[in-house]
Amino acid sequence: MNISWYINDAEILPSLTNGIQIRTTLYRLPTDTTNDMLRVRSVLTARVTQALFRAGKLRLRCTATVDPLYKESDDREIQEDAPQLALIMVSTARSYNGTNLSATVCHSKLLIVILLIIQTSYWRWIGVISSTDNR
Repeated sequence: MNISWYINDAEILPSLTNGIQIRTTLYRLPTDTTNDMLRVRSVLTARVTQALFRAGKLRLRCTATVDPLYKESDDREIQEDAPQLALIMVSTARSYNGTNLSATVCHSKLLIVILLIIQTSYWRWIGVISSTDNR
């Protein structure tokens, strides 16, 4: 059984992780005692930086293989969180005894509030793949 992780089509090699941790565990299913069914769980943990995004997107793939019998792959595309503008209209016009004071005292104002939506600096991707491993 081999589990491979890819970020933007580049394989993450254990020797060149650059702060990326891959933890893979293999365990037997407790309900299956006759077929030697095994389950593999692989967890990729990484610190996300803007350098990982290409054109605002990060492509993540997990591939499981049991040569030559089985190959399964799952791809995910993650959008980069970018700062977004939020426009909020605030009217300060007031009337007193039917007189509109907005022309003389209070002019209507457009208040632009910039809300920065900061992406979470840590994310976690969990791939769970089940297969039969004949040993």
